[in-house]
Amino acid sequence: MCGDCIQERPSFSRARAAFKYDDASSKLVTALKYNDQLHLATIYGSWLAKAGQELIVSSDIIIPVPLHWKRFASRRYNQASLLAYALARHCNLRVLPDALKRIKPTQPQTGLTRKERQKNVHGAFEVNAKYSQAIQGKSLLLIDDVMTTSATLQQCARILLKNSAATVNVLTLARKI
Repeated sequence: MCGDCIQERPSFSRARAAFKYDDASSKLVTALKYNDQLHLATIYGSWLAKAGQELIVSSDIIIPVPLHWKRFASRRYNQASLLAYALARHCNLRVLPDALKRIKPTQPQTGLTRKERQKNVHGAFEVNAKYSQAIQGKSLLLIDDVMTTSATLQQCARILLKNSAATVNVLTLARKI
């Protein structure tokens, strides 16, 4: 466990990342997230499969962190969904891309403190009623591009657990350490 997790136990069970998020690796994330280099998701999917092997074998379903529809409309894709589908090609798990909905538009988390990030995403997510039965009692693998303070991932995990998921693990491309 990292120091932050020891201080405040996360709502998810375990977390893994393919690499450390720093100045050099941020270029890899930025290329996919903001520069429309969607082909990178295929490469990153294999990296996620290697980094998350131990989480994958204990998971039933992959769920990407959603974008709010306004941000999705401007970006035209959800990088977490691209990563989830790329990962699924390596591990034969079902992806539920809209199992979670971002119901509140949030400001980008970049530059916010831990407390500001937690406040920013509070109440921002809900389970899509269409999938509430599908996630009950299941071990879920939550996918996102970057984990910094884990505020977004914790909020998503809380909502999934509140809706009767058995466990939620987290797999990200990068993690700020």
